[in-house]
Amino acid sequence: MFYDTYCYPPNLELDDNYPDNTIVDNPYIPEYNVDSIVKKFIDYIHIISKAYQTNHIMVLMGCDFTYENAHFNYNNMDKLIKYVNQQQLHGSKINLFYSTPACYTKAVNEEFHRIGTINRRGGDFFPYASGPHSYWTGYYTSRPALKYYVRQASNLLSMCEQIHLFANYILTKKYHYDNDENVNHLRNIIGILQHHDAVTGTAKQHVTNDYVWHLYNATKSCQLLINNSYRNLLPINQFNINNQFHLIFCDLLNISLCNATEYYQLHNHHTIDDDDHDDDDDDGILILLYNPLGWIQSNTWIRFPVYNPMNDNNNNNNIDNNSLNTYQFILKDLRNSSQQSLPYQLNLINQRTIQIPERQSSTHRLNYELLFNAKNILPVGLNLFYFMINRTSSSSSASSTSSSASSTSSSSSSSFKSTTQRIPFIVTETMKLQLHYNDFDNYVQIIINPIKSDIPIKLHIELMYYIGETNGPQSSGAYITRGNLVDEAYIEYSSWASMIVRLYHNGELEVEWTIGPFPSDMIGRETIIRYTIDGNDVQYRDTGEFFTDSSGRRLIKRLRNHRDDWSLPIQYHEIQNITGNYYPIVNRIMIKNILLEWLNEKIPFGLAIYTDRSHGGTSLNDGQLELMLHRQTVYDDNLGVNEPLMELGLDNKGLIVRGTHKIRFDELYLIEYEDRMIAQTMRRPILPMFIPVNKLNLSNHFNGWSGITKSLPNNIHLLSLISWPLNIVDKAECKKQLLVRFENMHTLNHSECTQIDVTYLFYGIKIIDVTEMILTADRLKEDVILHRLRWPTEPISQCVVKNYEMNSSSISLKLPPDKIMTYVLSYEINDSILISSLK
Repeated sequence: MFYDTYCYPPNLELDDNYPDNTIVDNPYIPEYNVDSIVKKFIDYIHIISKAYQTNHIMVLMGCDFTYENAHFNYNNMDKLIKYVNQQQLHGSKINLFYSTPACYTKAVNEEFHRIGTINRRGGDFFPYASGPHSYWTGYYTSRPALKYYVRQASNLLSMCEQIHLFANYILTKKYHYDNDENVNHLRNIIGILQHHDAVTGTAKQHVTNDYVWHLYNATKSCQLLINNSYRNLLPINQFNINNQFHLIFCDLLNISLCNATEYYQLHNHHTIDDDDHDDDDDDGILILLYNPLGWIQSNTWIRFPVYNPMNDNNNNNNIDNNSLNTYQFILKDLRNSSQQSLPYQLNLINQRTIQIPERQSSTHRLNYELLFNAKNILPVGLNLFYFMINRTSSSSSASSTSSSASSTSSSSSSSFKSTTQRIPFIVTETMKLQLHYNDFDNYVQIIINPIKSDIPIKLHIELMYYIGETNGPQSSGAYITRGNLVDEAYIEYSSWASMIVRLYHNGELEVEWTIGPFPSDMIGRETIIRYTIDGNDVQYRDTGEFFTDSSGRRLIKRLRNHRDDWSLPIQYHEIQNITGNYYPIVNRIMIKNILLEWLNEKIPFGLAIYTDRSHGGTSLNDGQLELMLHRQTVYDDNLGVNEPLMELGLDNKGLIVRGTHKIRFDELYLIEYEDRMIAQTMRRPILPMFIPVNKLNLSNHFNGWSGITKSLPNNIHLLSLISWPLNIVDKAECKKQLLVRFENMHTLNHSECTQIDVTYLFYGIKIIDVTEMILTADRLKEDVILHRLRWPTEPISQCVVKNYEMNSSSISLKLPPDKIMTYVLSYEINDSILISSLK
């Protein structure tokens, strides 16, 4: 624990950036200053020593942007050590010397054992302030596009590692693969971006640009490996996947761009009632959905852009003006032997999206988004869907299962007819929900009727921004579209702030926000989204309480305007009511103190917001959650960057950022039961890929491929599944091994371990040996337990508990609650499984 900061003691900056602090030890010149500097240093040590229980004091010598001339630094520190220690001849008890964190920790440990006790503290130290009115909370949100890119790349890395293991090691029976470097490239760059001035968004703009360039190239390396490997997992001959057809990853789906569907030629398709045309034999696009998680994903809403020439206002060259002709979109799950087209919904891409600079090209014709629900995507695996478009005619017996989005205040029509009757409420097992726009107060609201209590509640959703105070810009346009799969409320607050609230017909709630470019008026803005529960019968317990995640894992309780470490005899008073209550949100923020009455019983409810990237967040009032989305400053904060936070974007007019939140409001026991699984599905979403195909025979089916033989228990999260070791010097040393990390997401209230048998858990192999490692996988856990430092009041136990069971026929792992366990597993190829799967 540092006394103040990680920098030099005050006025003792022994660096050539501070030439006035140079130690001059020649007593014959006027600049001689040894006595004053030594006294200053010794006085400083006497002051800070009062804050520590031991006589070992860490003195930090350095800071940001120092040691550019290391010779200068060490020359001065040598002098400081020499002259401070000389004071021992005059009774000083200070002994100054160079040390390391390891040596310092060992010395402190020994001293605490001599004392016999040590104070303990849990939790974290947020929010952090370096002085009055100087809370460091903006970086929780700074550079949100970079934060999202890192999250995307991390998800891609998980997929890349998994496919590399199965496609290039297990299925090919290799001990070593030459393209390991493709995976290592992305792994290393993501590691670099964990630097405290990288993903935090606190680097200079040109440095951030360099980070993005490296991350882009690293993601392309992994995408290349996946493209060269996926054929080992699929029956490619069955689906006519020629070698010239490559996977298309469509990295810009969040702005409704995808090369796979952009270049899909509609005009080449026959009419569905053409006698010479076979409906089961046509060109189309295979959609591969990869699930990197260890659970079956039962419901995943997939959307991708398509071109509908019947509603193209810009290019009518390919439109058949015969009123009898229209287009039928066909979407099929290749597991379904009946081959019925899946329900889907077409929504017009709004002008806000069309005008994003990255879309400004004459080649971009995509004007609709197609939405469908992909069900039961296999764990650590993929499923195939097929998309094609045919011309049809009004005289044909075929009918479309799609629906048009009908606007309540704007005309967005299409040639597609709805076949599903709209119902007033979306009904789930516990809730009735309805999407509504309040045009008087300019906010979207969700009308919620819990089935148990049937007391109506309103969830208000608003975009706002801070400029010294909270402002809510007036809405300049809003409309609601209702379809057979989703209802959407679109609200545009200004040219630079808009959002879409989606209520899916299975009860899922989602907000898509779009912020930027900020006005060029030299005013700093920090844009927020605010979620507020409203209802006459709503009560709250534990006033001021809310929860934020700790690095995406367990939740930490926060109390508004409260500090755990406040020990002064006067009451704590927070003078910065907003920034002083902001906390880092990695993937979720939650309130649990909502009470609704039913049959004279108060039922606890919870509200949780799950994010697709890191934000800053808070709860400034009971029943309210707030997240900061995007920010711009016009002045430097004088903390070393020497430039304001002003991202210019592709067209140099300002960066546009788009993101997604998932909203859960339900009875608290359900919120808590589903919490960690929903957080992980947001962190590692399904990855869609696209392949153009010729003459696909739809009588074929494919049940999908999975890297594990069964879905993991709901509380067990698969963090890592990697070929091992990562770096091999001598190929002769290669072994058939993999590294796996499991997280038991049960809290410590669940005292029992979860046990899983891994003998035949992984596709195509049998596990024959297990070694437990520490989290970083560079040391045996057994060695670390035996040799680690132990502290006073810590339970005395030198025994090593093995978190696995192994016998001649099986290997099981024992996973304690709220722990991440790391294992290296040795395997042998199970030829019978590989042969049968390839038939």
